[in-house]
Amino acid sequence: MPSHLPLTEVVRQILLHTPFWVWGILLIITLIGVRQSRDSVVTRRRLIGVSVGFSIYSFVGAMSTLGFHADVALAWMVGSLMSVSAILWLSGPREVRQLSDGVYGVSGSLVPLFTMWSIFALRYAVAVSLVMHPDWAHLSSFSDTVALLYGAFSGVFVARTLQVLRSRQTAPLSLA
Repeated sequence: MPSHLPLTEVVRQILLHTPFWVWGILLIITLIGVRQSRDSVVTRRRLIGVSVGFSIYSFVGAMSTLGFHADVALAWMVGSLMSVSAILWLSGPREVRQLSDGVYGVSGSLVPLFTMWSIFALRYAVAVSLVMHPDWAHLSSFSDTVALLYGAFSGVFVARTLQVLRSRQTAPLSLA
């Protein structure tokens, strides 16, 4: 895209050249996030599966987009560990009710929705940036920063899973 275009035209061109399926993904993650905003009953297996699944997706996405390099992997791991540590250290206990062995009543939250939107926005921005500036893929400052952010977002899901699994208290929770 020529650099002399007005910003509104650049944005219009980006949106016009975005594949339609990308908006379908945004709709799906929005629906999943809205569902997470309600109280629910989840199993230990589902909690761990979602957390591991998002982590693998995030890691593979970072590596395939930014290159299979040790510094990208390290930046992703640092971001994930920093996020998990900060969330577990700074946040109080989640409202959780252990219903039986491996089954939990979890209070609804908009955090998963905002986290998924943030991941979507980051992936979209990185894709657009690399289309407009392919040479950025070879800049360690760009790739390490993006990998760090991918790791940090995946760490949110890991930390929330750990909060539920570590919770042994019974909190009042209406699971309607």
